[in-house]
Amino acid sequence: HDEGGSLTNLSTKADQAQIYGLLEQSRPAVVREDTEPFDEANRDLASLIDEAVEPYTDLVDWWQKDDVQRQMRSKIKRQLRASGIAADQVERLASEIVDLAKIRLDR
Repeated sequence: HDEGGSLTNLSTKADQAQIYGLLEQSRPAVVREDTEPFDEANRDLASLIDEAVEPYTDLVDWWQKDDVQRQMRSKIKRQLRASGIAADQVERLASEIVDLAKIRLDR
């Protein structure tokens, strides 16, 4: 990341927003009785996941290497489980987040 943070920071924020969107589908921020119980937690989790995935996306041709993607999914799943995401959603979310990282390459 550069000191000014301009382009890199914008990219990271956009990446986190996409991850947040996936998390929002799994545990919505707005629940009828409560006001936004997961909103901040989802934001924090999106940031943690983005930080965990970032070193892998810096590797050359990571999107073509199954072992690197497997390590990424493992890190993501660990974060998802620790945050209380339902076990039946962890695998799907981890795969979708890795897919999001691949889509970033097309920008």
